[in-house]
Amino acid sequence: MDKRKKRPGGAEKLRLKKLKSLEVEAAKYSKLTDLFGAGVTTPAGAAAPGDERTRWWAKHEALKKVFGSFGKPEDGLYVDVLLTLSAIQKQATVKPCIRVMARGYAESFLKYETILTAQIFLRIFEHTSPLSKYLQTAGLDILSAHRMVASTQDTLKSLGRDFESVKKAADTFVNWTNTEIQERDDTDIEVEATLPQKRRRMKKVLPGEMAQDETLDDAEKSYEVNVHNRIMDTAIEAIHRRFLTHDNLYADLACLDPRNFPQLCTSALPQSALQDLSKCLQGFDSRATKENMQAELKSFALQWNRLKASPLAEYKARAVEDGSEKDILMALDSDSVIDRLAEKSELLKKLLH
Repeated sequence: MDKRKKRPGGAEKLRLKKLKSLEVEAAKYSKLTDLFGAGVTTPAGAAAPGDERTRWWAKHEALKKVFGSFGKPEDGLYVDVLLTLSAIQKQATVKPCIRVMARGYAESFLKYETILTAQIFLRIFEHTSPLSKYLQTAGLDILSAHRMVASTQDTLKSLGRDFESVKKAADTFVNWTNTEIQERDDTDIEVEATLPQKRRRMKKVLPGEMAQDETLDDAEKSYEVNVHNRIMDTAIEAIHRRFLTHDNLYADLACLDPRNFPQLCTSALPQSALQDLSKCLQGFDSRATKENMQAELKSFALQWNRLKASPLAEYKARAVEDGSEKDILMALDSDSVIDRLAEKSELLKKLLH
């Protein structure tokens, strides 16, 4: 029987057309990745692509990957990104819309305001990332975590109005980047070294009112007040709102940590202990008063070593107790036992004598 090859139907033709389109797009984007890969050197200590990062400080890692550390641009890929975007703009085989996007990204990266903002966040993350990693640690100590949060907030407060250090770090970044670009590629790319001056819009003057000449605002001072100070204040306020409004509750929860039971067994609980935790629980159980919880916690802490013992350890403890009782009974002298009983019983004393 002659088997003829079936021609693909309409749905199959559409599927093959989409597949071919995806292959063409993949080939184009593979050229873009090749452009970025050429000349990109991985900084020392950079994480491998498969490394897992906790979400709390992943933003710091992403920012460091491009801009390096605070005031230290040598470890970042900023120059490589700029040169790659420049190469994409010059590629005639790349779609015009992609070249336009590359030009837009490059213009944003070259702004001095972008460099300043990146340095602000690098400085913040420099102090919050260690805290973030500790808060993700299994079995962390609640009081230690609370103290770290308070210490981080105090540090950020001390840096809250130190815009000069941020500007100095940004200037270092700009000088190093422009020098590096000139050494690696003969191009006209240059990072901005100052903030552009902005004219202040004047309100319309009504008839009879005195007009005022337009004046130039100080762009640097405006950025310091409206961007730097606002970012720092927001970070400090967010830490306080999220972590530092329940100080006593953290202390109450720390009392429930078995690592603190030895101290509870030898010391009296403060009068205010478990008060905040009691307020949270009384909505579910009216018996969860501060006094009841303190008494139960004290009793539980005293029995903790026995309660946490495994079944095998319980058998061993029983064997030791039984052996000790047997040794005590074997050590007793029968005559001395009878004499002691006779001292308490008049009838036994008469029988013995």
